[in-house]
Amino acid sequence: MGDLIINDFLTGDIILFKVDFNSPNTEWISKAIALLTKSDVSHAALYMGKISSQKIACLSDEGLKGLSVHEITPAYGSYFRENKNPRPVYIRRMLIPVEKNPVMKAAYNYIEQDEPYDIPGLVMVGLILLYRDCPVHLLPVSLISKIFAMGATILDNFIQQYLHPGKKPMICSQYVFQCYQDAGGAYPLQVAVSDNSRSGLIDIVCDNFLQQDKFSAKLQRMYYDEESIIQLVKILHKNNFVQLNREKVNNMLNTDSVLVQNIINFVDRFYCILSNNNSTDISLKEKLQKLQINKALFVTPADIKNCTNLVTTGSSCIYRSEENFQ
Repeated sequence: MGDLIINDFLTGDIILFKVDFNSPNTEWISKAIALLTKSDVSHAALYMGKISSQKIACLSDEGLKGLSVHEITPAYGSYFRENKNPRPVYIRRMLIPVEKNPVMKAAYNYIEQDEPYDIPGLVMVGLILLYRDCPVHLLPVSLISKIFAMGATILDNFIQQYLHPGKKPMICSQYVFQCYQDAGGAYPLQVAVSDNSRSGLIDIVCDNFLQQDKFSAKLQRMYYDEESIIQLVKILHKNNFVQLNREKVNNMLNTDSVLVQNIINFVDRFYCILSNNNSTDISLKEKLQKLQINKALFVTPADIKNCTNLVTTGSSCIYRSEENFQ
């Protein structure tokens, strides 16, 4: 596995963005995602090939402006551009070569639908904490509570501004995963560990906090606080990454109703996103149970890196334009 240039990329390749923990330019959210998933990747995209009459190399991904297409250029040699951050990436493709047209058809279908949904990194952190076997018991209760409160606020903003019937909400890695899933046949990506085998915070909440009389979906808004994410990354760096301790998490939840309320708010908003806001006739208990059953609804970049029917063909370093390619 060696270094690749963009000309080595094949249409339909999966691009996984690596996290440089030593770089001051690496976002704290990216570091948190990588640490929580025990990986070195935090973002996923799909290589679209060289498109338009100018043969411009492009990728598509879910970003801060929703699903869009971006030009990519090499980050070395004569193409080096000053004052731009190069992005180290892995390139992954199907272990057994297949025609990528069905994958690209799915990708263009989502792009043409003008999907309005972007679930930012902070919400991904909340989903990892909710669904994955993460060491939440190693973190201060106030920090966990604040992350879910901030995530619920972001989801609430999406519901108010961007929710449209018939659209499909996806995070970056879910978009890549879904394009291969939609292609059918031999294309669906095979995640190394089944999501259904994982135990997470949502299981503990469902087991112990389904008495919804004392909880409501009333949201106390809390906006993004970078210092909280910095604190999260520092704590994860200091502690050994061990499996979720159900007894200690139970104690956390039993002694802090605000934490449980913030988890409930987060779950409620996330369910509204998934159901196109069609949630008025369902109780919080039912929402929790539906999301508990459907653990596989969200795939992380680390999951894609570990898919058993993909192979990493090499690594590269690219610039990703911030502008949507027209």
